[in-house]
Amino acid sequence: MDANTALAGDQAFKFLGTVSAFTGNATGQPRVDALHHILDGSTDADTAAEFAIVLTGVSSLSAADFML
Repeated sequence: MDANTALAGDQAFKFLGTVSAFTGNATGQPRVDALHHILDGSTDADTAAEFAIVLTGVSSLSAADFML
């Protein structure tokens, strides 16, 4: 999955951890909502997620859990 659709090629994501919300330009930033067990991520410059994945039964994640 390309972290930044505005650029040519395939850019990597930068894991934010368990922050409460995206801030500023959130391009290429996945984060974990630990309360609701959701991994969501942004692929453009706004603060809204373009994808979300419900992680049933997962209580925590770290950058080591991903190949970004």
